[in-house]
Amino acid sequence: MIKRLRRLVFRVPLLAVALSAFACLSLPAWQVESPASSEKIQGWINDLSARRFIVREEARLQLVSQGPVVIPRLVEAIGT
Repeated sequence: MIKRLRRLVFRVPLLAVALSAFACLSLPAWQVESPASSEKIQGWINDLSARRFIVREEARLQLVSQGPVVIPRLVEAIGT
């Protein structure tokens, strides 16, 4: 039960970031920052499950700023 709850708690922020990144599809190219390295993106995805709110929020903002390029990585993380 606790394991299932943990997975759900982890998936909800990932879904929110994925939807936010999807919304960035309509942004002009000049509003999307340059793409980050794969290691940084994975670190931000991992930070979405941090205990501290500020760490989770910073990770969310960084992922959203990357635009739709992070969506496949988020979908992959949700599936695990």
